[in-house]
Amino acid sequence: MIDLTRERVFELLSYDSKKGILTWLCSRGGVKKGSLAGQLHIDKRNKYTRIKVDGKKYFAHRLIWLLVKGDWPDGQIDHIDGDGLNNRIENLRDVCQSENLKNSRAHLNNTSGETGVFWSKRWKKWRAQIRADGRANHLGYFQSVKEAADAYKNAKVYYGYSDRHGCE
Repeated sequence: MIDLTRERVFELLSYDSKKGILTWLCSRGGVKKGSLAGQLHIDKRNKYTRIKVDGKKYFAHRLIWLLVKGDWPDGQIDHIDGDGLNNRIENLRDVCQSENLKNSRAHLNNTSGETGVFWSKRWKKWRAQIRADGRANHLGYFQSVKEAADAYKNAKVYYGYSDRHGCE
């Protein structure tokens, strides 16, 4: 249950819709009024802004959704262009996890250079897999990264992933 209300966020933060950023409306905890709110947060796939409000951390995109739409999102917030720091409201959409994953970028620690392609030590081949319908779907083992990547790209079309999925 989220206790933070839209009214409380309006008391503390101002949203610049053209830039997609939040700034503080008052000085507090060592930050000055008008300064950019939040800190950079990096996960496996993306960079986001997190903001501490009343002792709890929130992603900026969720706070922006609350401010603009009036309610907390039902699901996850997807950044349509894949840039987790682009928090303009027209770049945000409320989606379920499986839909959000279809528009995600490659993991930052990807070593094959291709989304859904991994080296199998056991079989000494490239393995392709795609997550869809809540489970990992094995696409096969391949001699080359290109063959495995082609299998993944075909599966991406079949499962309705966005063209941007897995791109840098």
